[in-house]
Amino acid sequence: AIFKDNGITIHNEKSTTTTLDSSWKLIYTHYNSHSMVDITKGLLKYSNNFIANQLFLTIGAEKQGYPATLQKGKGVFEDFIRTRLKINTEQLTMLEGSGLSRDNKVTANVLIGLLENRKDIAELLPEKRNALVKSGTLTGVSNYAGYIKTNQGLCPFVIMLNQNSNYRDKILDLLEQYCTGK
Repeated sequence: AIFKDNGITIHNEKSTTTTLDSSWKLIYTHYNSHSMVDITKGLLKYSNNFIANQLFLTIGAEKQGYPATLQKGKGVFEDFIRTRLKINTEQLTMLEGSGLSRDNKVTANVLIGLLENRKDIAELLPEKRNALVKSGTLTGVSNYAGYIKTNQGLCPFVIMLNQNSNYRDKILDLLEQYCTGK
């Protein structure tokens, strides 16, 4: 879908863009034996952008019909954010699901709102010292979002740095000290 949206075509004898019709016979359907929790844990632990984008495409197709498209995934994601999490989508632009597009945009306030709303799945995030953390890195961009573990519960945090120097670990150390009182 990303290749097609960017005008990239691949031609070889093993690849086709033929539209399927009723004359095609389904030979095999693969059902993943892993739970969505296990898939999400692996995605977050290894920062697997391919799986993230596949989930983004799949939610769109499941809710709005196949074939999967980025536009359908975007629509379903925005609807979820707006209706279920009550987050203003004007502060959020999600063009694809991997997080690799520089055109994806989000405010720290939206991320904090998302973290506040989804503490129930915090344990899916990888652990880093006294925090549950998801990283995000592009050239000149270094981010962390997650929860610091405290005696009072989980304290959501967001670190967004748009600079060449990456100080997110030092900032996380300071946030941990502040939130835990140590």
